[in-house]
Amino acid sequence: MKLKRCPNSHYYDGDKYDKCPHCNAAAEPAPPKPVMEPAPQPEPKPEPQPIPQPVPQPAPQPTPQPVPQPESQPTPQPVPQPVQQTSQHTWVCNCGAENNGRFCFMCGTPKPEPQKSEPLKQEDQTWKCSKCGTVNTGRFCYDCGERKPEAQIQPTTPQAVPQPTPQPEPQPAPQPKAEVKEEKSLTESINESRFTGTMEEAKSRTKPQDDDGVTQVIFDEIDYGLVLAWLVVKNTSSKGKVFPITTAKCTIGRADQPNAVDIDLKNDRAVSRGAQAVIVYDPLNKKFFLTSSGGKTYIYVNKEMLLDHRELKAYDIIRAGETDLVFVPLCCEKFAW
Repeated sequence: MKLKRCPNSHYYDGDKYDKCPHCNAAAEPAPPKPVMEPAPQPEPKPEPQPIPQPVPQPAPQPTPQPVPQPESQPTPQPVPQPVQQTSQHTWVCNCGAENNGRFCFMCGTPKPEPQKSEPLKQEDQTWKCSKCGTVNTGRFCYDCGERKPEAQIQPTTPQAVPQPTPQPEPQPAPQPKAEVKEEKSLTESINESRFTGTMEEAKSRTKPQDDDGVTQVIFDEIDYGLVLAWLVVKNTSSKGKVFPITTAKCTIGRADQPNAVDIDLKNDRAVSRGAQAVIVYDPLNKKFFLTSSGGKTYIYVNKEMLLDHRELKAYDIIRAGETDLVFVPLCCEKFAW
């Protein structure tokens, strides 16, 4: 063994190495590191493709070849064709003659009756698919499954047979209707009463020879100016105001220049002008009634609408517009003038 030392102070065996193995190892490049390759993946299997079905093609028909005929054969006679109607009025007979009448002028064959063609069924009618363009006969396309449009379904309807127009029967001449006299209401009877004389004059006018079958009721005379009842304002700015009732017919409303009323609610602008209701006193039965005069203002008694007439009781509340009036009677079964 021969020990040597290199310039870089490395010791090595001179019999085994010509140069310093340490310096040569540093000068040589390091071997490349092994690269980890990914594991091989299995190749995807191809999906099976549907085998296209061959579209059936119509078989080619052979072209008919003319059959050679010998010259010695006689000329063939024309075969009679089936009856064909050439127009609306002419028809062709089996013998070939064209006719216009009911019988053939050549052979006397009667004109055949036209055959009635049956209407096609709904399943036999052809239609074209709007999606794929296939011509179909059923209700669904056999190529894409598209449903037949409803607009192309034309149901066969029987033709209506014209019916003869019925002739109108003579009607008797209308007879004039007899006039029916309507019974007058209590309000109309009171408003139409215009007698202003005394009770003695009324009794003198009622005589047996003037009796026409109508019952006549004569009340005791009521002196004008005597208080029969009162109306007291319950609300609004006129609260506590008293209106005396001194006549057998006392009107309620809002007075103006042409229309005068007995009880004037001039401070209530919700009341229409003119008489809206009338208080009537019955001296025979000692009762009071409230009737509507047909005005624009609704009248209420104890919060119930007055439509025709109604009997008034003590302390009933009459509402006209926005004013509440308390009815206080003086004449009753216990007292009367």
